[in-house]
Amino acid sequence: MNPALSQKTKSLPRAIGAFMLTRFALDTALRSPLPFLGVIAAAFGQSAQSASWLSVALTLAGLAAPFTGLLGQRFGQRRMVFWPLAVFALSCALMAVAPTFGAVLALCVTLGIAKSMFDPQMQMFIGEQVPYDKRGTVIGIVEFSWALSWAIGVPVFAFLASRVAWWSPFLLMGLVAALGAAAVWATARQVMHPADPTVAFSFDTWRTVWRYPKVRLFLLFSVGITIPATLPYLVYPLWMQRNFKLGIEELGIASVVLGAADLIAELLVVGLVDRIGKRRSVIIGGVFYALAYILFWALQSTLPGMLVALFCIYLGFEFTLVASLPIASEMVPEARATMMGFNGAATTVGRIVGSLIALPLFAQDRLWLVALVGFVSVGLSVLFSWQATRSTPAPNALEAR
Repeated sequence: MNPALSQKTKSLPRAIGAFMLTRFALDTALRSPLPFLGVIAAAFGQSAQSASWLSVALTLAGLAAPFTGLLGQRFGQRRMVFWPLAVFALSCALMAVAPTFGAVLALCVTLGIAKSMFDPQMQMFIGEQVPYDKRGTVIGIVEFSWALSWAIGVPVFAFLASRVAWWSPFLLMGLVAALGAAAVWATARQVMHPADPTVAFSFDTWRTVWRYPKVRLFLLFSVGITIPATLPYLVYPLWMQRNFKLGIEELGIASVVLGAADLIAELLVVGLVDRIGKRRSVIIGGVFYALAYILFWALQSTLPGMLVALFCIYLGFEFTLVASLPIASEMVPEARATMMGFNGAATTVGRIVGSLIALPLFAQDRLWLVALVGFVSVGLSVLFSWQATRSTPAPNALEAR
């Protein structure tokens, strides 16, 4: 066996593990606070309605993701991985001394920028190092960090927020991110692209991505499946507090169900996506995801029923989203980081729209409105995905299944 290939085979699993640890910290800091945003707002004397602005702040900066490809051309993949991690860790530490609600909002934006810059580079790393026929499995493994950020992160956030202070979980995740960054440095930096000062900033990669109509359809798919996924995050804690009288720690325990859905979804991605085909997986997952919103409306009257419906929603969402990532990573391989940046920005748009409409929909006191928006949005997204992947969207050959 080629010594270089043998070394790569041995080091890649360690690098993937290091990225997982780092992603866990980033995902937890941005995801696990969602059920408790009202608690953070209340700490500064703000109304529950202000919690939606925290959700927007946590996701808004994802719109910066397309710029990671431009910056990566100039500063190199290596810097574009470690600079965001340094900013993330510092922002987490500053949460402890944030003097105002506005300062917390600003720090949430900074956390979002750091994650939006890191994720496309990580996905680019996987796209370059892992063959396409195995990429669904590897991406599914990495996305366990997202699942664990809920299954572990929400109970930890609830415990620390109620026993120590609302900012203490952020401080912990900053430390974990620092450890993850050290692990990535030790395992992956040698194969990352270094800075090239001779390369000028250029929007050529943007033009390369946007010239394919089916890429634009795929981005509409990413927006559409993400909008409804954000709605229950903000609605179900308020619904459960009001109708079932759950406290903060009880909500944290109930939220473990959502983490279990994510974990099972990642297991299904690892076991099925490369076997049955990525396109087919996205369509099947999307149909299941849409139907789950009917359960959300039908089972709202009891706590077990609501938990079953939420489990199905997030199982469908996570499977569909992660199954689509290998397709996105191979659509425009000559501008892979930029493509993944735009895909990240598309999911950010979906989360922002979902955050802005969730509480107004809930204020109507009709969960069927939330369910209807979810069903229609996912249904349209499945159609977009079907059209976007019917034939090759870029010069490379994607699987037909």
